[in-house]
Amino acid sequence: MNKANPSTVVALNDEIESLRQQLALKEHHYDVMKASAEVLAEQCEKYRDQLADSQKQVTMLRDALELLWVGTNRDEWDDVAINTIESALAATKPKP
Repeated sequence: MNKANPSTVVALNDEIESLRQQLALKEHHYDVMKASAEVLAEQCEKYRDQLADSQKQVTMLRDALELLWVGTNRDEWDDVAINTIESALAATKPKP
């Protein structure tokens, strides 16, 4: 039976330990990145919900503004009010 050279054994043990440390560091980086991805996914979901709520509010306000605009006599409005309503309706017009 061949005996291993002690310096070779030490070198191999050092290399194994170095690889273990590298693996532990990579696992830590993976865990950090995974946690970051989960936080970002939660934030995206929250922002999606907020956007949907905002879009519903804009639609509701636009519908109310159209009812007001169509249901009144425009001669009763001054130019500033007319421009404001027309601008608001144009700005909230749904995109095709």
